[in-house]
Amino acid sequence: VGPISDFRSIRFMRMYMSGFKDEVTLRFGALALVRGEWRRYTGNFDELDTDPDDENTGFDVVALNIQENGQRSPIRYVTPPGVVREQLYNNNTVINQNEQSLSLRVYDKLGGTVNGLESDDARAVFKNVNVDMRQFKKLRMFLHAESIESNTDGNRLQDDEMVAFIRFGNDFTDNFYQVEMPLKVTPHGASTPEEVWPSENEIELPLDLLTKLKILSLQNDPIITVEPNGIGYVEEEAIGSSDNRLTLGIKGNPNFGLVRTLMIGVKNKSGDIQRGEVWFNELRMSDMDNKGGYAAVANLDTNFADFANVSATTRVSTIGFGALEQGPNERSREDVFQYDIVTNLNLGKLLPKKWGINLPFNYAVGEETITPKFDPFYQDIELDQLLDITTDATERANIEQRAIDYTKRTSFNLIGVKKEKNPEK
Repeated sequence: VGPISDFRSIRFMRMYMSGFKDEVTLRFGALALVRGEWRRYTGNFDELDTDPDDENTGFDVVALNIQENGQRSPIRYVTPPGVVREQLYNNNTVINQNEQSLSLRVYDKLGGTVNGLESDDARAVFKNVNVDMRQFKKLRMFLHAESIESNTDGNRLQDDEMVAFIRFGNDFTDNFYQVEMPLKVTPHGASTPEEVWPSENEIELPLDLLTKLKILSLQNDPIITVEPNGIGYVEEEAIGSSDNRLTLGIKGNPNFGLVRTLMIGVKNKSGDIQRGEVWFNELRMSDMDNKGGYAAVANLDTNFADFANVSATTRVSTIGFGALEQGPNERSREDVFQYDIVTNLNLGKLLPKKWGINLPFNYAVGEETITPKFDPFYQDIELDQLLDITTDATERANIEQRAIDYTKRTSFNLIGVKKEKNPEK
């Protein structure tokens, strides 16, 4: 009504209801506007598809929760194993908070059972974040997959035909990591947390595998298979993992020390058109590295009668040191060594007294060396790791020069030089 054209200039809101025949008492709770943080990704995942607009793939993004979908059919919603709902204590009453998951559903847009997610294609949602993962050891998430068709339908989704993936890094197209895992399908009618959220569908990624993957990428190791979209893939087992469920990918120079974009989605790796629904829950980091460091300061002051004064100060701080109120992610990530020596000499004392020469001489020298834990260019690779894999002496020297901050200060001066009158004359 009127000239309003969008939602950016709304100043007030009015609610009204009509159509009542009898008197009704209404009680209102809190009125709030809610929104989802996840947005649909509209880019093309299949590089070989020249016309992505011709697909009849339906894609729904919804939230499922324990309060509204506890009696859902064909599979009721339950919290993952080990997840305890938060509780709110209010006026001597304990209120269980809601718990929910993000659901991605791919289906036939025309309403049949012919179309769906095409082979090697994907659908995903994303959001912008600002996360530093380097202080943690693992990335974890619960996953659930179910078919749209019934258990007896021959066209239903089967185990390992649908793949869930997480993409995170600097952007979505040129610098990112990708983690993929084929999913086990939960049969219709399942109701226990262990059935709805099978352990085979839980992502548990040691983050040091991403560091190994990046090092292999820098070395152009043939173990990495590069696909037409430019993403290099390797199985986690091939780079030292004790498991074999995850496929890890890398493109460009990503950095999980400063993750700016996060994407989750589903991919069809079966070779046929597939339909199904996947739940994503409790994306989190675990096993925090809480190793501390130490710091020390030493001071020395001495003098030699009225001839010389010497002051020396040294300071040492190691990786992991921080104040008591600082969290592990706020602590120092560099080794610091610093010293300063200041001397004041009255060189006039070395000359004959009758000359009456006052010759104060000041000399100061100081050095500071700051060695970071991570290389400043590849910020999720430790400097020691990068030096270990670099065999060329010149390249090693270049890496150390760009990473280690070394400062040396030297000064000397003669201030207050004067010739005093000889009192003996």
